[in-house]
Amino acid sequence: IVAATSFHWAMDRQGRIVKQCHELLQSNGQKLVLLWNIPPEPNQDVSDAVANALAKDTPFFFSSKSREQHKLGIRETILAPVSATGLFTEFSTLDFPTETTVPISDFLSMVRTFSHYIR
Repeated sequence: IVAATSFHWAMDRQGRIVKQCHELLQSNGQKLVLLWNIPPEPNQDVSDAVANALAKDTPFFFSSKSREQHKLGIRETILAPVSATGLFTEFSTLDFPTETTVPISDFLSMVRTFSHYIR
């Protein structure tokens, strides 16, 4: 089972989604893979340019959290509840930092898909 930046939408206090994943995977010995993107940390010039480009529709603010704070948040909101169920006992965290340059139109299209921009 692979969930890319979506697993948190299905989380609940009872751990039902974790239990369902475990049931599906138990007989096959497969793995649960959870993927997340860490928000960009652009320099001030880039941040200002993006904010200006989006000002007509919705103001855009890059996360004020550092990469480490963001990763800690993922561990606390996703990994800790999954671990608390006791159903998955082996955990690995991998970090693959990348840098990508995209045309501004593609970037703006992506930003407008973020849940807090969907109207």
